[in-house]
Amino acid sequence: MTTSGSDTARLRESMRAEVEKRKESLLAEARAEAACIVEEGRQAAEERREAVLRDVRAELDNLYRRSQARLKAETEKAELAVKDTVTEDVLAKVRERIAALAREDRFGDILEALLKEVIEASPPGVKILAPEAHVDRCREWLEANGHEGFEVEGAPWLRDGVAAEDPKRSFRLSNTLHGRLEKLEPLARKRTMERLFKEQTAG
Repeated sequence: MTTSGSDTARLRESMRAEVEKRKESLLAEARAEAACIVEEGRQAAEERREAVLRDVRAELDNLYRRSQARLKAETEKAELAVKDTVTEDVLAKVRERIAALAREDRFGDILEALLKEVIEASPPGVKILAPEAHVDRCREWLEANGHEGFEVEGAPWLRDGVAAEDPKRSFRLSNTLHGRLEKLEPLARKRTMERLFKEQTAG
């Protein structure tokens, strides 16, 4: 069986058309696959971008909170330092006033009150220590108040009060203005700060 030239041409044209059709089909599939890949890549990139943005925002929020907390702590620390400085200045003035009071004439009356408290709190036989400038006045007060048996000795380190000491020097009871201030200082510091910084303390 033989084929004519026209049949061969038709066969070739048919094969060419089939190949072209298959080629277009493959190209369409390839383009569709490429589009899917591109879309998937775009979505993945978008998701990565959003994830990165979320991480960045979270880190920025954390940094902001930390910086705000640090700023608040530093501000409170600075405010407290100022309050402490001002309060200490006030207490220093009180100490200076006490030291000055011990040099005034009226200190003798105060000293007698301090001496009375020491005598009432001390056992018999103690020695009274007094500022050297006030030894005679202490002796006079003791004699005038029925305490003639107490020995009075000047103590150079005493400036604003008196002390009682047993003969063996195993104990000493001091009653001085600066000693009383030291005992009251925590409360005095608190009250001074409250009065100076009333609004801040209340807040």
